[in-house]
Amino acid sequence: MPFNLSGVLSKLDFLTSEHFWTGVAVAAVVAFLHQTRDAAWSLFRRAWMTRRQFDLSGYWAGVCMLPSYASPSFELWRYSRSGDRVKLAFYSYSSEELRPEKWVGGGVFRGNKLSAYYYVNDADTPESGTITMELKGLRLKGVYAQFDPRVPDDPLFVSKKGYEQVRVRLMRRQRARMFFGLPPVARYQQAADLYAAASGRPAR
Repeated sequence: MPFNLSGVLSKLDFLTSEHFWTGVAVAAVVAFLHQTRDAAWSLFRRAWMTRRQFDLSGYWAGVCMLPSYASPSFELWRYSRSGDRVKLAFYSYSSEELRPEKWVGGGVFRGNKLSAYYYVNDADTPESGTITMELKGLRLKGVYAQFDPRVPDDPLFVSKKGYEQVRVRLMRRQRARMFFGLPPVARYQQAADLYAAASGRPAR
């Protein structure tokens, strides 16, 4: 059977069709945009997670020891940042026998430096203090100075060793409790365990 070139060419007429190449172009653009969207979303999520890791806002845990304390006080903090302004609230857990104590305050966060004040959320006590911290990765490091009214001779205590806060993972229920002004956990040992898990150090 002789080869019919004209017949073959007639079947390939669609290649010269404007509609065909328009469809090809549209399909290529759609595929490109789809890939670009997925890549952009992946980069955005990665950037967002990185921002959260190295931002101040969130939940932190620390341990404080004042002269009048019989045992270390474990603290669970929440920072909320808007621009360079910071609002803070935290609960201190001094012993199994005492209820968690709420503190509130505010400060300024510029660059990676935090300067803030805090006080007991109770008009009947003068307890208050300040912190000066530097954000280094997943840790805040610095010093604190706090008024300890149970030491009448020298009530102002300044930490001599480096004070540190570490990021802590709270359950959704615990975050909700803190958001609504309630202690995230009820017991001293629970706060100690959260600090130990976040810092990688045994709670003492």
